[in-house]
Amino acid sequence: MEYMNKELSVEDFKKILYKRPIDAHKGLFGYTTLVGGSEKYSGAIKLASMANASMRAGTGVCKIAAPKSLYEVISKNILEATFFPLSCDGYNLKFVEIEFAELIQHTKAIAIGMGIGDTIETQKAVEFLLKNYEGILIIDADGINALTKLDDSCLKNTSAKVVFTPHLKEFERLIEFKNKNGLVNFAPTDNGLVHFAPTNCCLQSQTASSLRKQNCSVLSLRHTTIIELAVEFAKYYSVNILVKGNENIVTDGNDIYKIKKGTPGMATAGSGDVLAGIVAAMLGYNENNILTALAVACYVNGLAGELAVKNVNEISMVASDTVKYIPTVINEILKDL
Repeated sequence: MEYMNKELSVEDFKKILYKRPIDAHKGLFGYTTLVGGSEKYSGAIKLASMANASMRAGTGVCKIAAPKSLYEVISKNILEATFFPLSCDGYNLKFVEIEFAELIQHTKAIAIGMGIGDTIETQKAVEFLLKNYEGILIIDADGINALTKLDDSCLKNTSAKVVFTPHLKEFERLIEFKNKNGLVNFAPTDNGLVHFAPTNCCLQSQTASSLRKQNCSVLSLRHTTIIELAVEFAKYYSVNILVKGNENIVTDGNDIYKIKKGTPGMATAGSGDVLAGIVAAMLGYNENNILTALAVACYVNGLAGELAVKNVNEISMVASDTVKYIPTVINEILKDL
């Protein structure tokens, strides 16, 4: 499989974290929306961290869309962001089309899935956004889980610029989602692992479901194989994807960045939500440079975590520690530009 390995350069950082004009106003830097929260994940810390991460990463306006029953919990923890109440059943999202139609207006980037719950209502929301939104749509966590239960025609035919930010298990679900049409093939290797094989490979193919029966999964694949799968997925659906791991994979199906930034201390609840906030922010004011902005966001998130752990420790570190160091990381980058 052919793709071009790229490394983040000074020019890349200049392109994304550009100097702001003297007459700048908040509208120039993106209206971003973060959709999440549920009874199980009430969002007091998660959504507050995401909002803070998004504002610290440079978005002009950050809107938090969550079940309205969570307002009292969330509003105490967000100051600069605004709250968009969504209909709910108890503390869980109840999809109402007219609300989401209003939500997508004048919004450059929307991130959905963080703590929202893996429900039919989430499926309806994801499907609506894919069919009706034309901006940058970041699908994470339960948003990914919801998507995998839909027909992939909604992803093939969307006008949105879709970005996925899965961890390895969520990425495996995306591969299974693609495999519904027999588009992904696997073949056993001599050492018992599983390698990606192109659809025209003469080796006997196996579906993801049959791999699971044999206790094989994406988690057992070699890193080079995961890269190939990510490139193939991004290319087929014309999306961008950031597969989170020890070495993060960022690709649009043609070019690929490998971002090896972060610390084991980031393996804690909420870290993915912080990243989603940074990604939504940077893509919101870099809609014409999605791949590079996604790589820079990943770099900033990882380096902020590395700085945070030096002042805490890997055991005690929490996601909000990463948020605190976003300005420090961006300040250091700007010094070198």
